[in-house]
Amino acid sequence: MATSVLDQIRTVEHQKAKVKTETLRKVKQALSELNKLGFDYRVVVNGRVDERVRRITRTLESAPCRICGFRTVRPHDARAHRGQAKKAPFTRKELAERSMRRV
Repeated sequence: MATSVLDQIRTVEHQKAKVKTETLRKVKQALSELNKLGFDYRVVVNGRVDERVRRITRTLESAPCRICGFRTVRPHDARAHRGQAKKAPFTRKELAERSMRRV
């Protein structure tokens, strides 16, 4: 008995979904192994991070700068000190030039 074209399409779609889920499972397993080694990889679907694998990370707003030892309005971190010959906390004048203020 010959199968209809519609049945063949359904079979192919089912196989496609099965391959996709299996591949995604393998990718997530590999990413979890990399994350255990200290890397920070995430699954991105259509330009958005998959909510199931999103992690809570430290943000600039929540942590003081390693060099200054304080937080600022218009947050910054140690990367902001790249232009300094000797890494030191920003002075009031430097903060004003950068449109920042100490919190």
